[in-house]
Amino acid sequence: VQLARGIKRIQRDMEDVLHYVSIPEYDEALALVQSIRLETGREQELQEAAGTVLHLAEAFCEKRNGAQYPGIDSVLEKLEPRFSGEGAP
Repeated sequence: VQLARGIKRIQRDMEDVLHYVSIPEYDEALALVQSIRLETGREQELQEAAGTVLHLAEAFCEKRNGAQYPGIDSVLEKLEPRFSGEGAP
C-alpha cells in the first residue's frame, strides 16, 4: 500500500512537470507509470517498469542537461526527496 501511494505521488509530480516541458523520454516514462496496475503480486511488472524508466532517464541524460529546462526549477524545489540510504541524493 505504501509503495502504491508513493507511485501515485510520483505520478502527480510528473504530471505537474508536463505543464513546463515536453520531453519524449519523460512522456514515455509517465505513460508507463500511468499504465501500471497497483495491485499486490505485481512485483515483476514493477521491477520491469523501474528498469525501463532507468533506461529512459539514461537516454535523457545522454542528450540533455538541466540547464535546458530552467522553467521547472520551481517545480523541482517543491518535490519531496524520494530516496534514502547510502549514496542517495
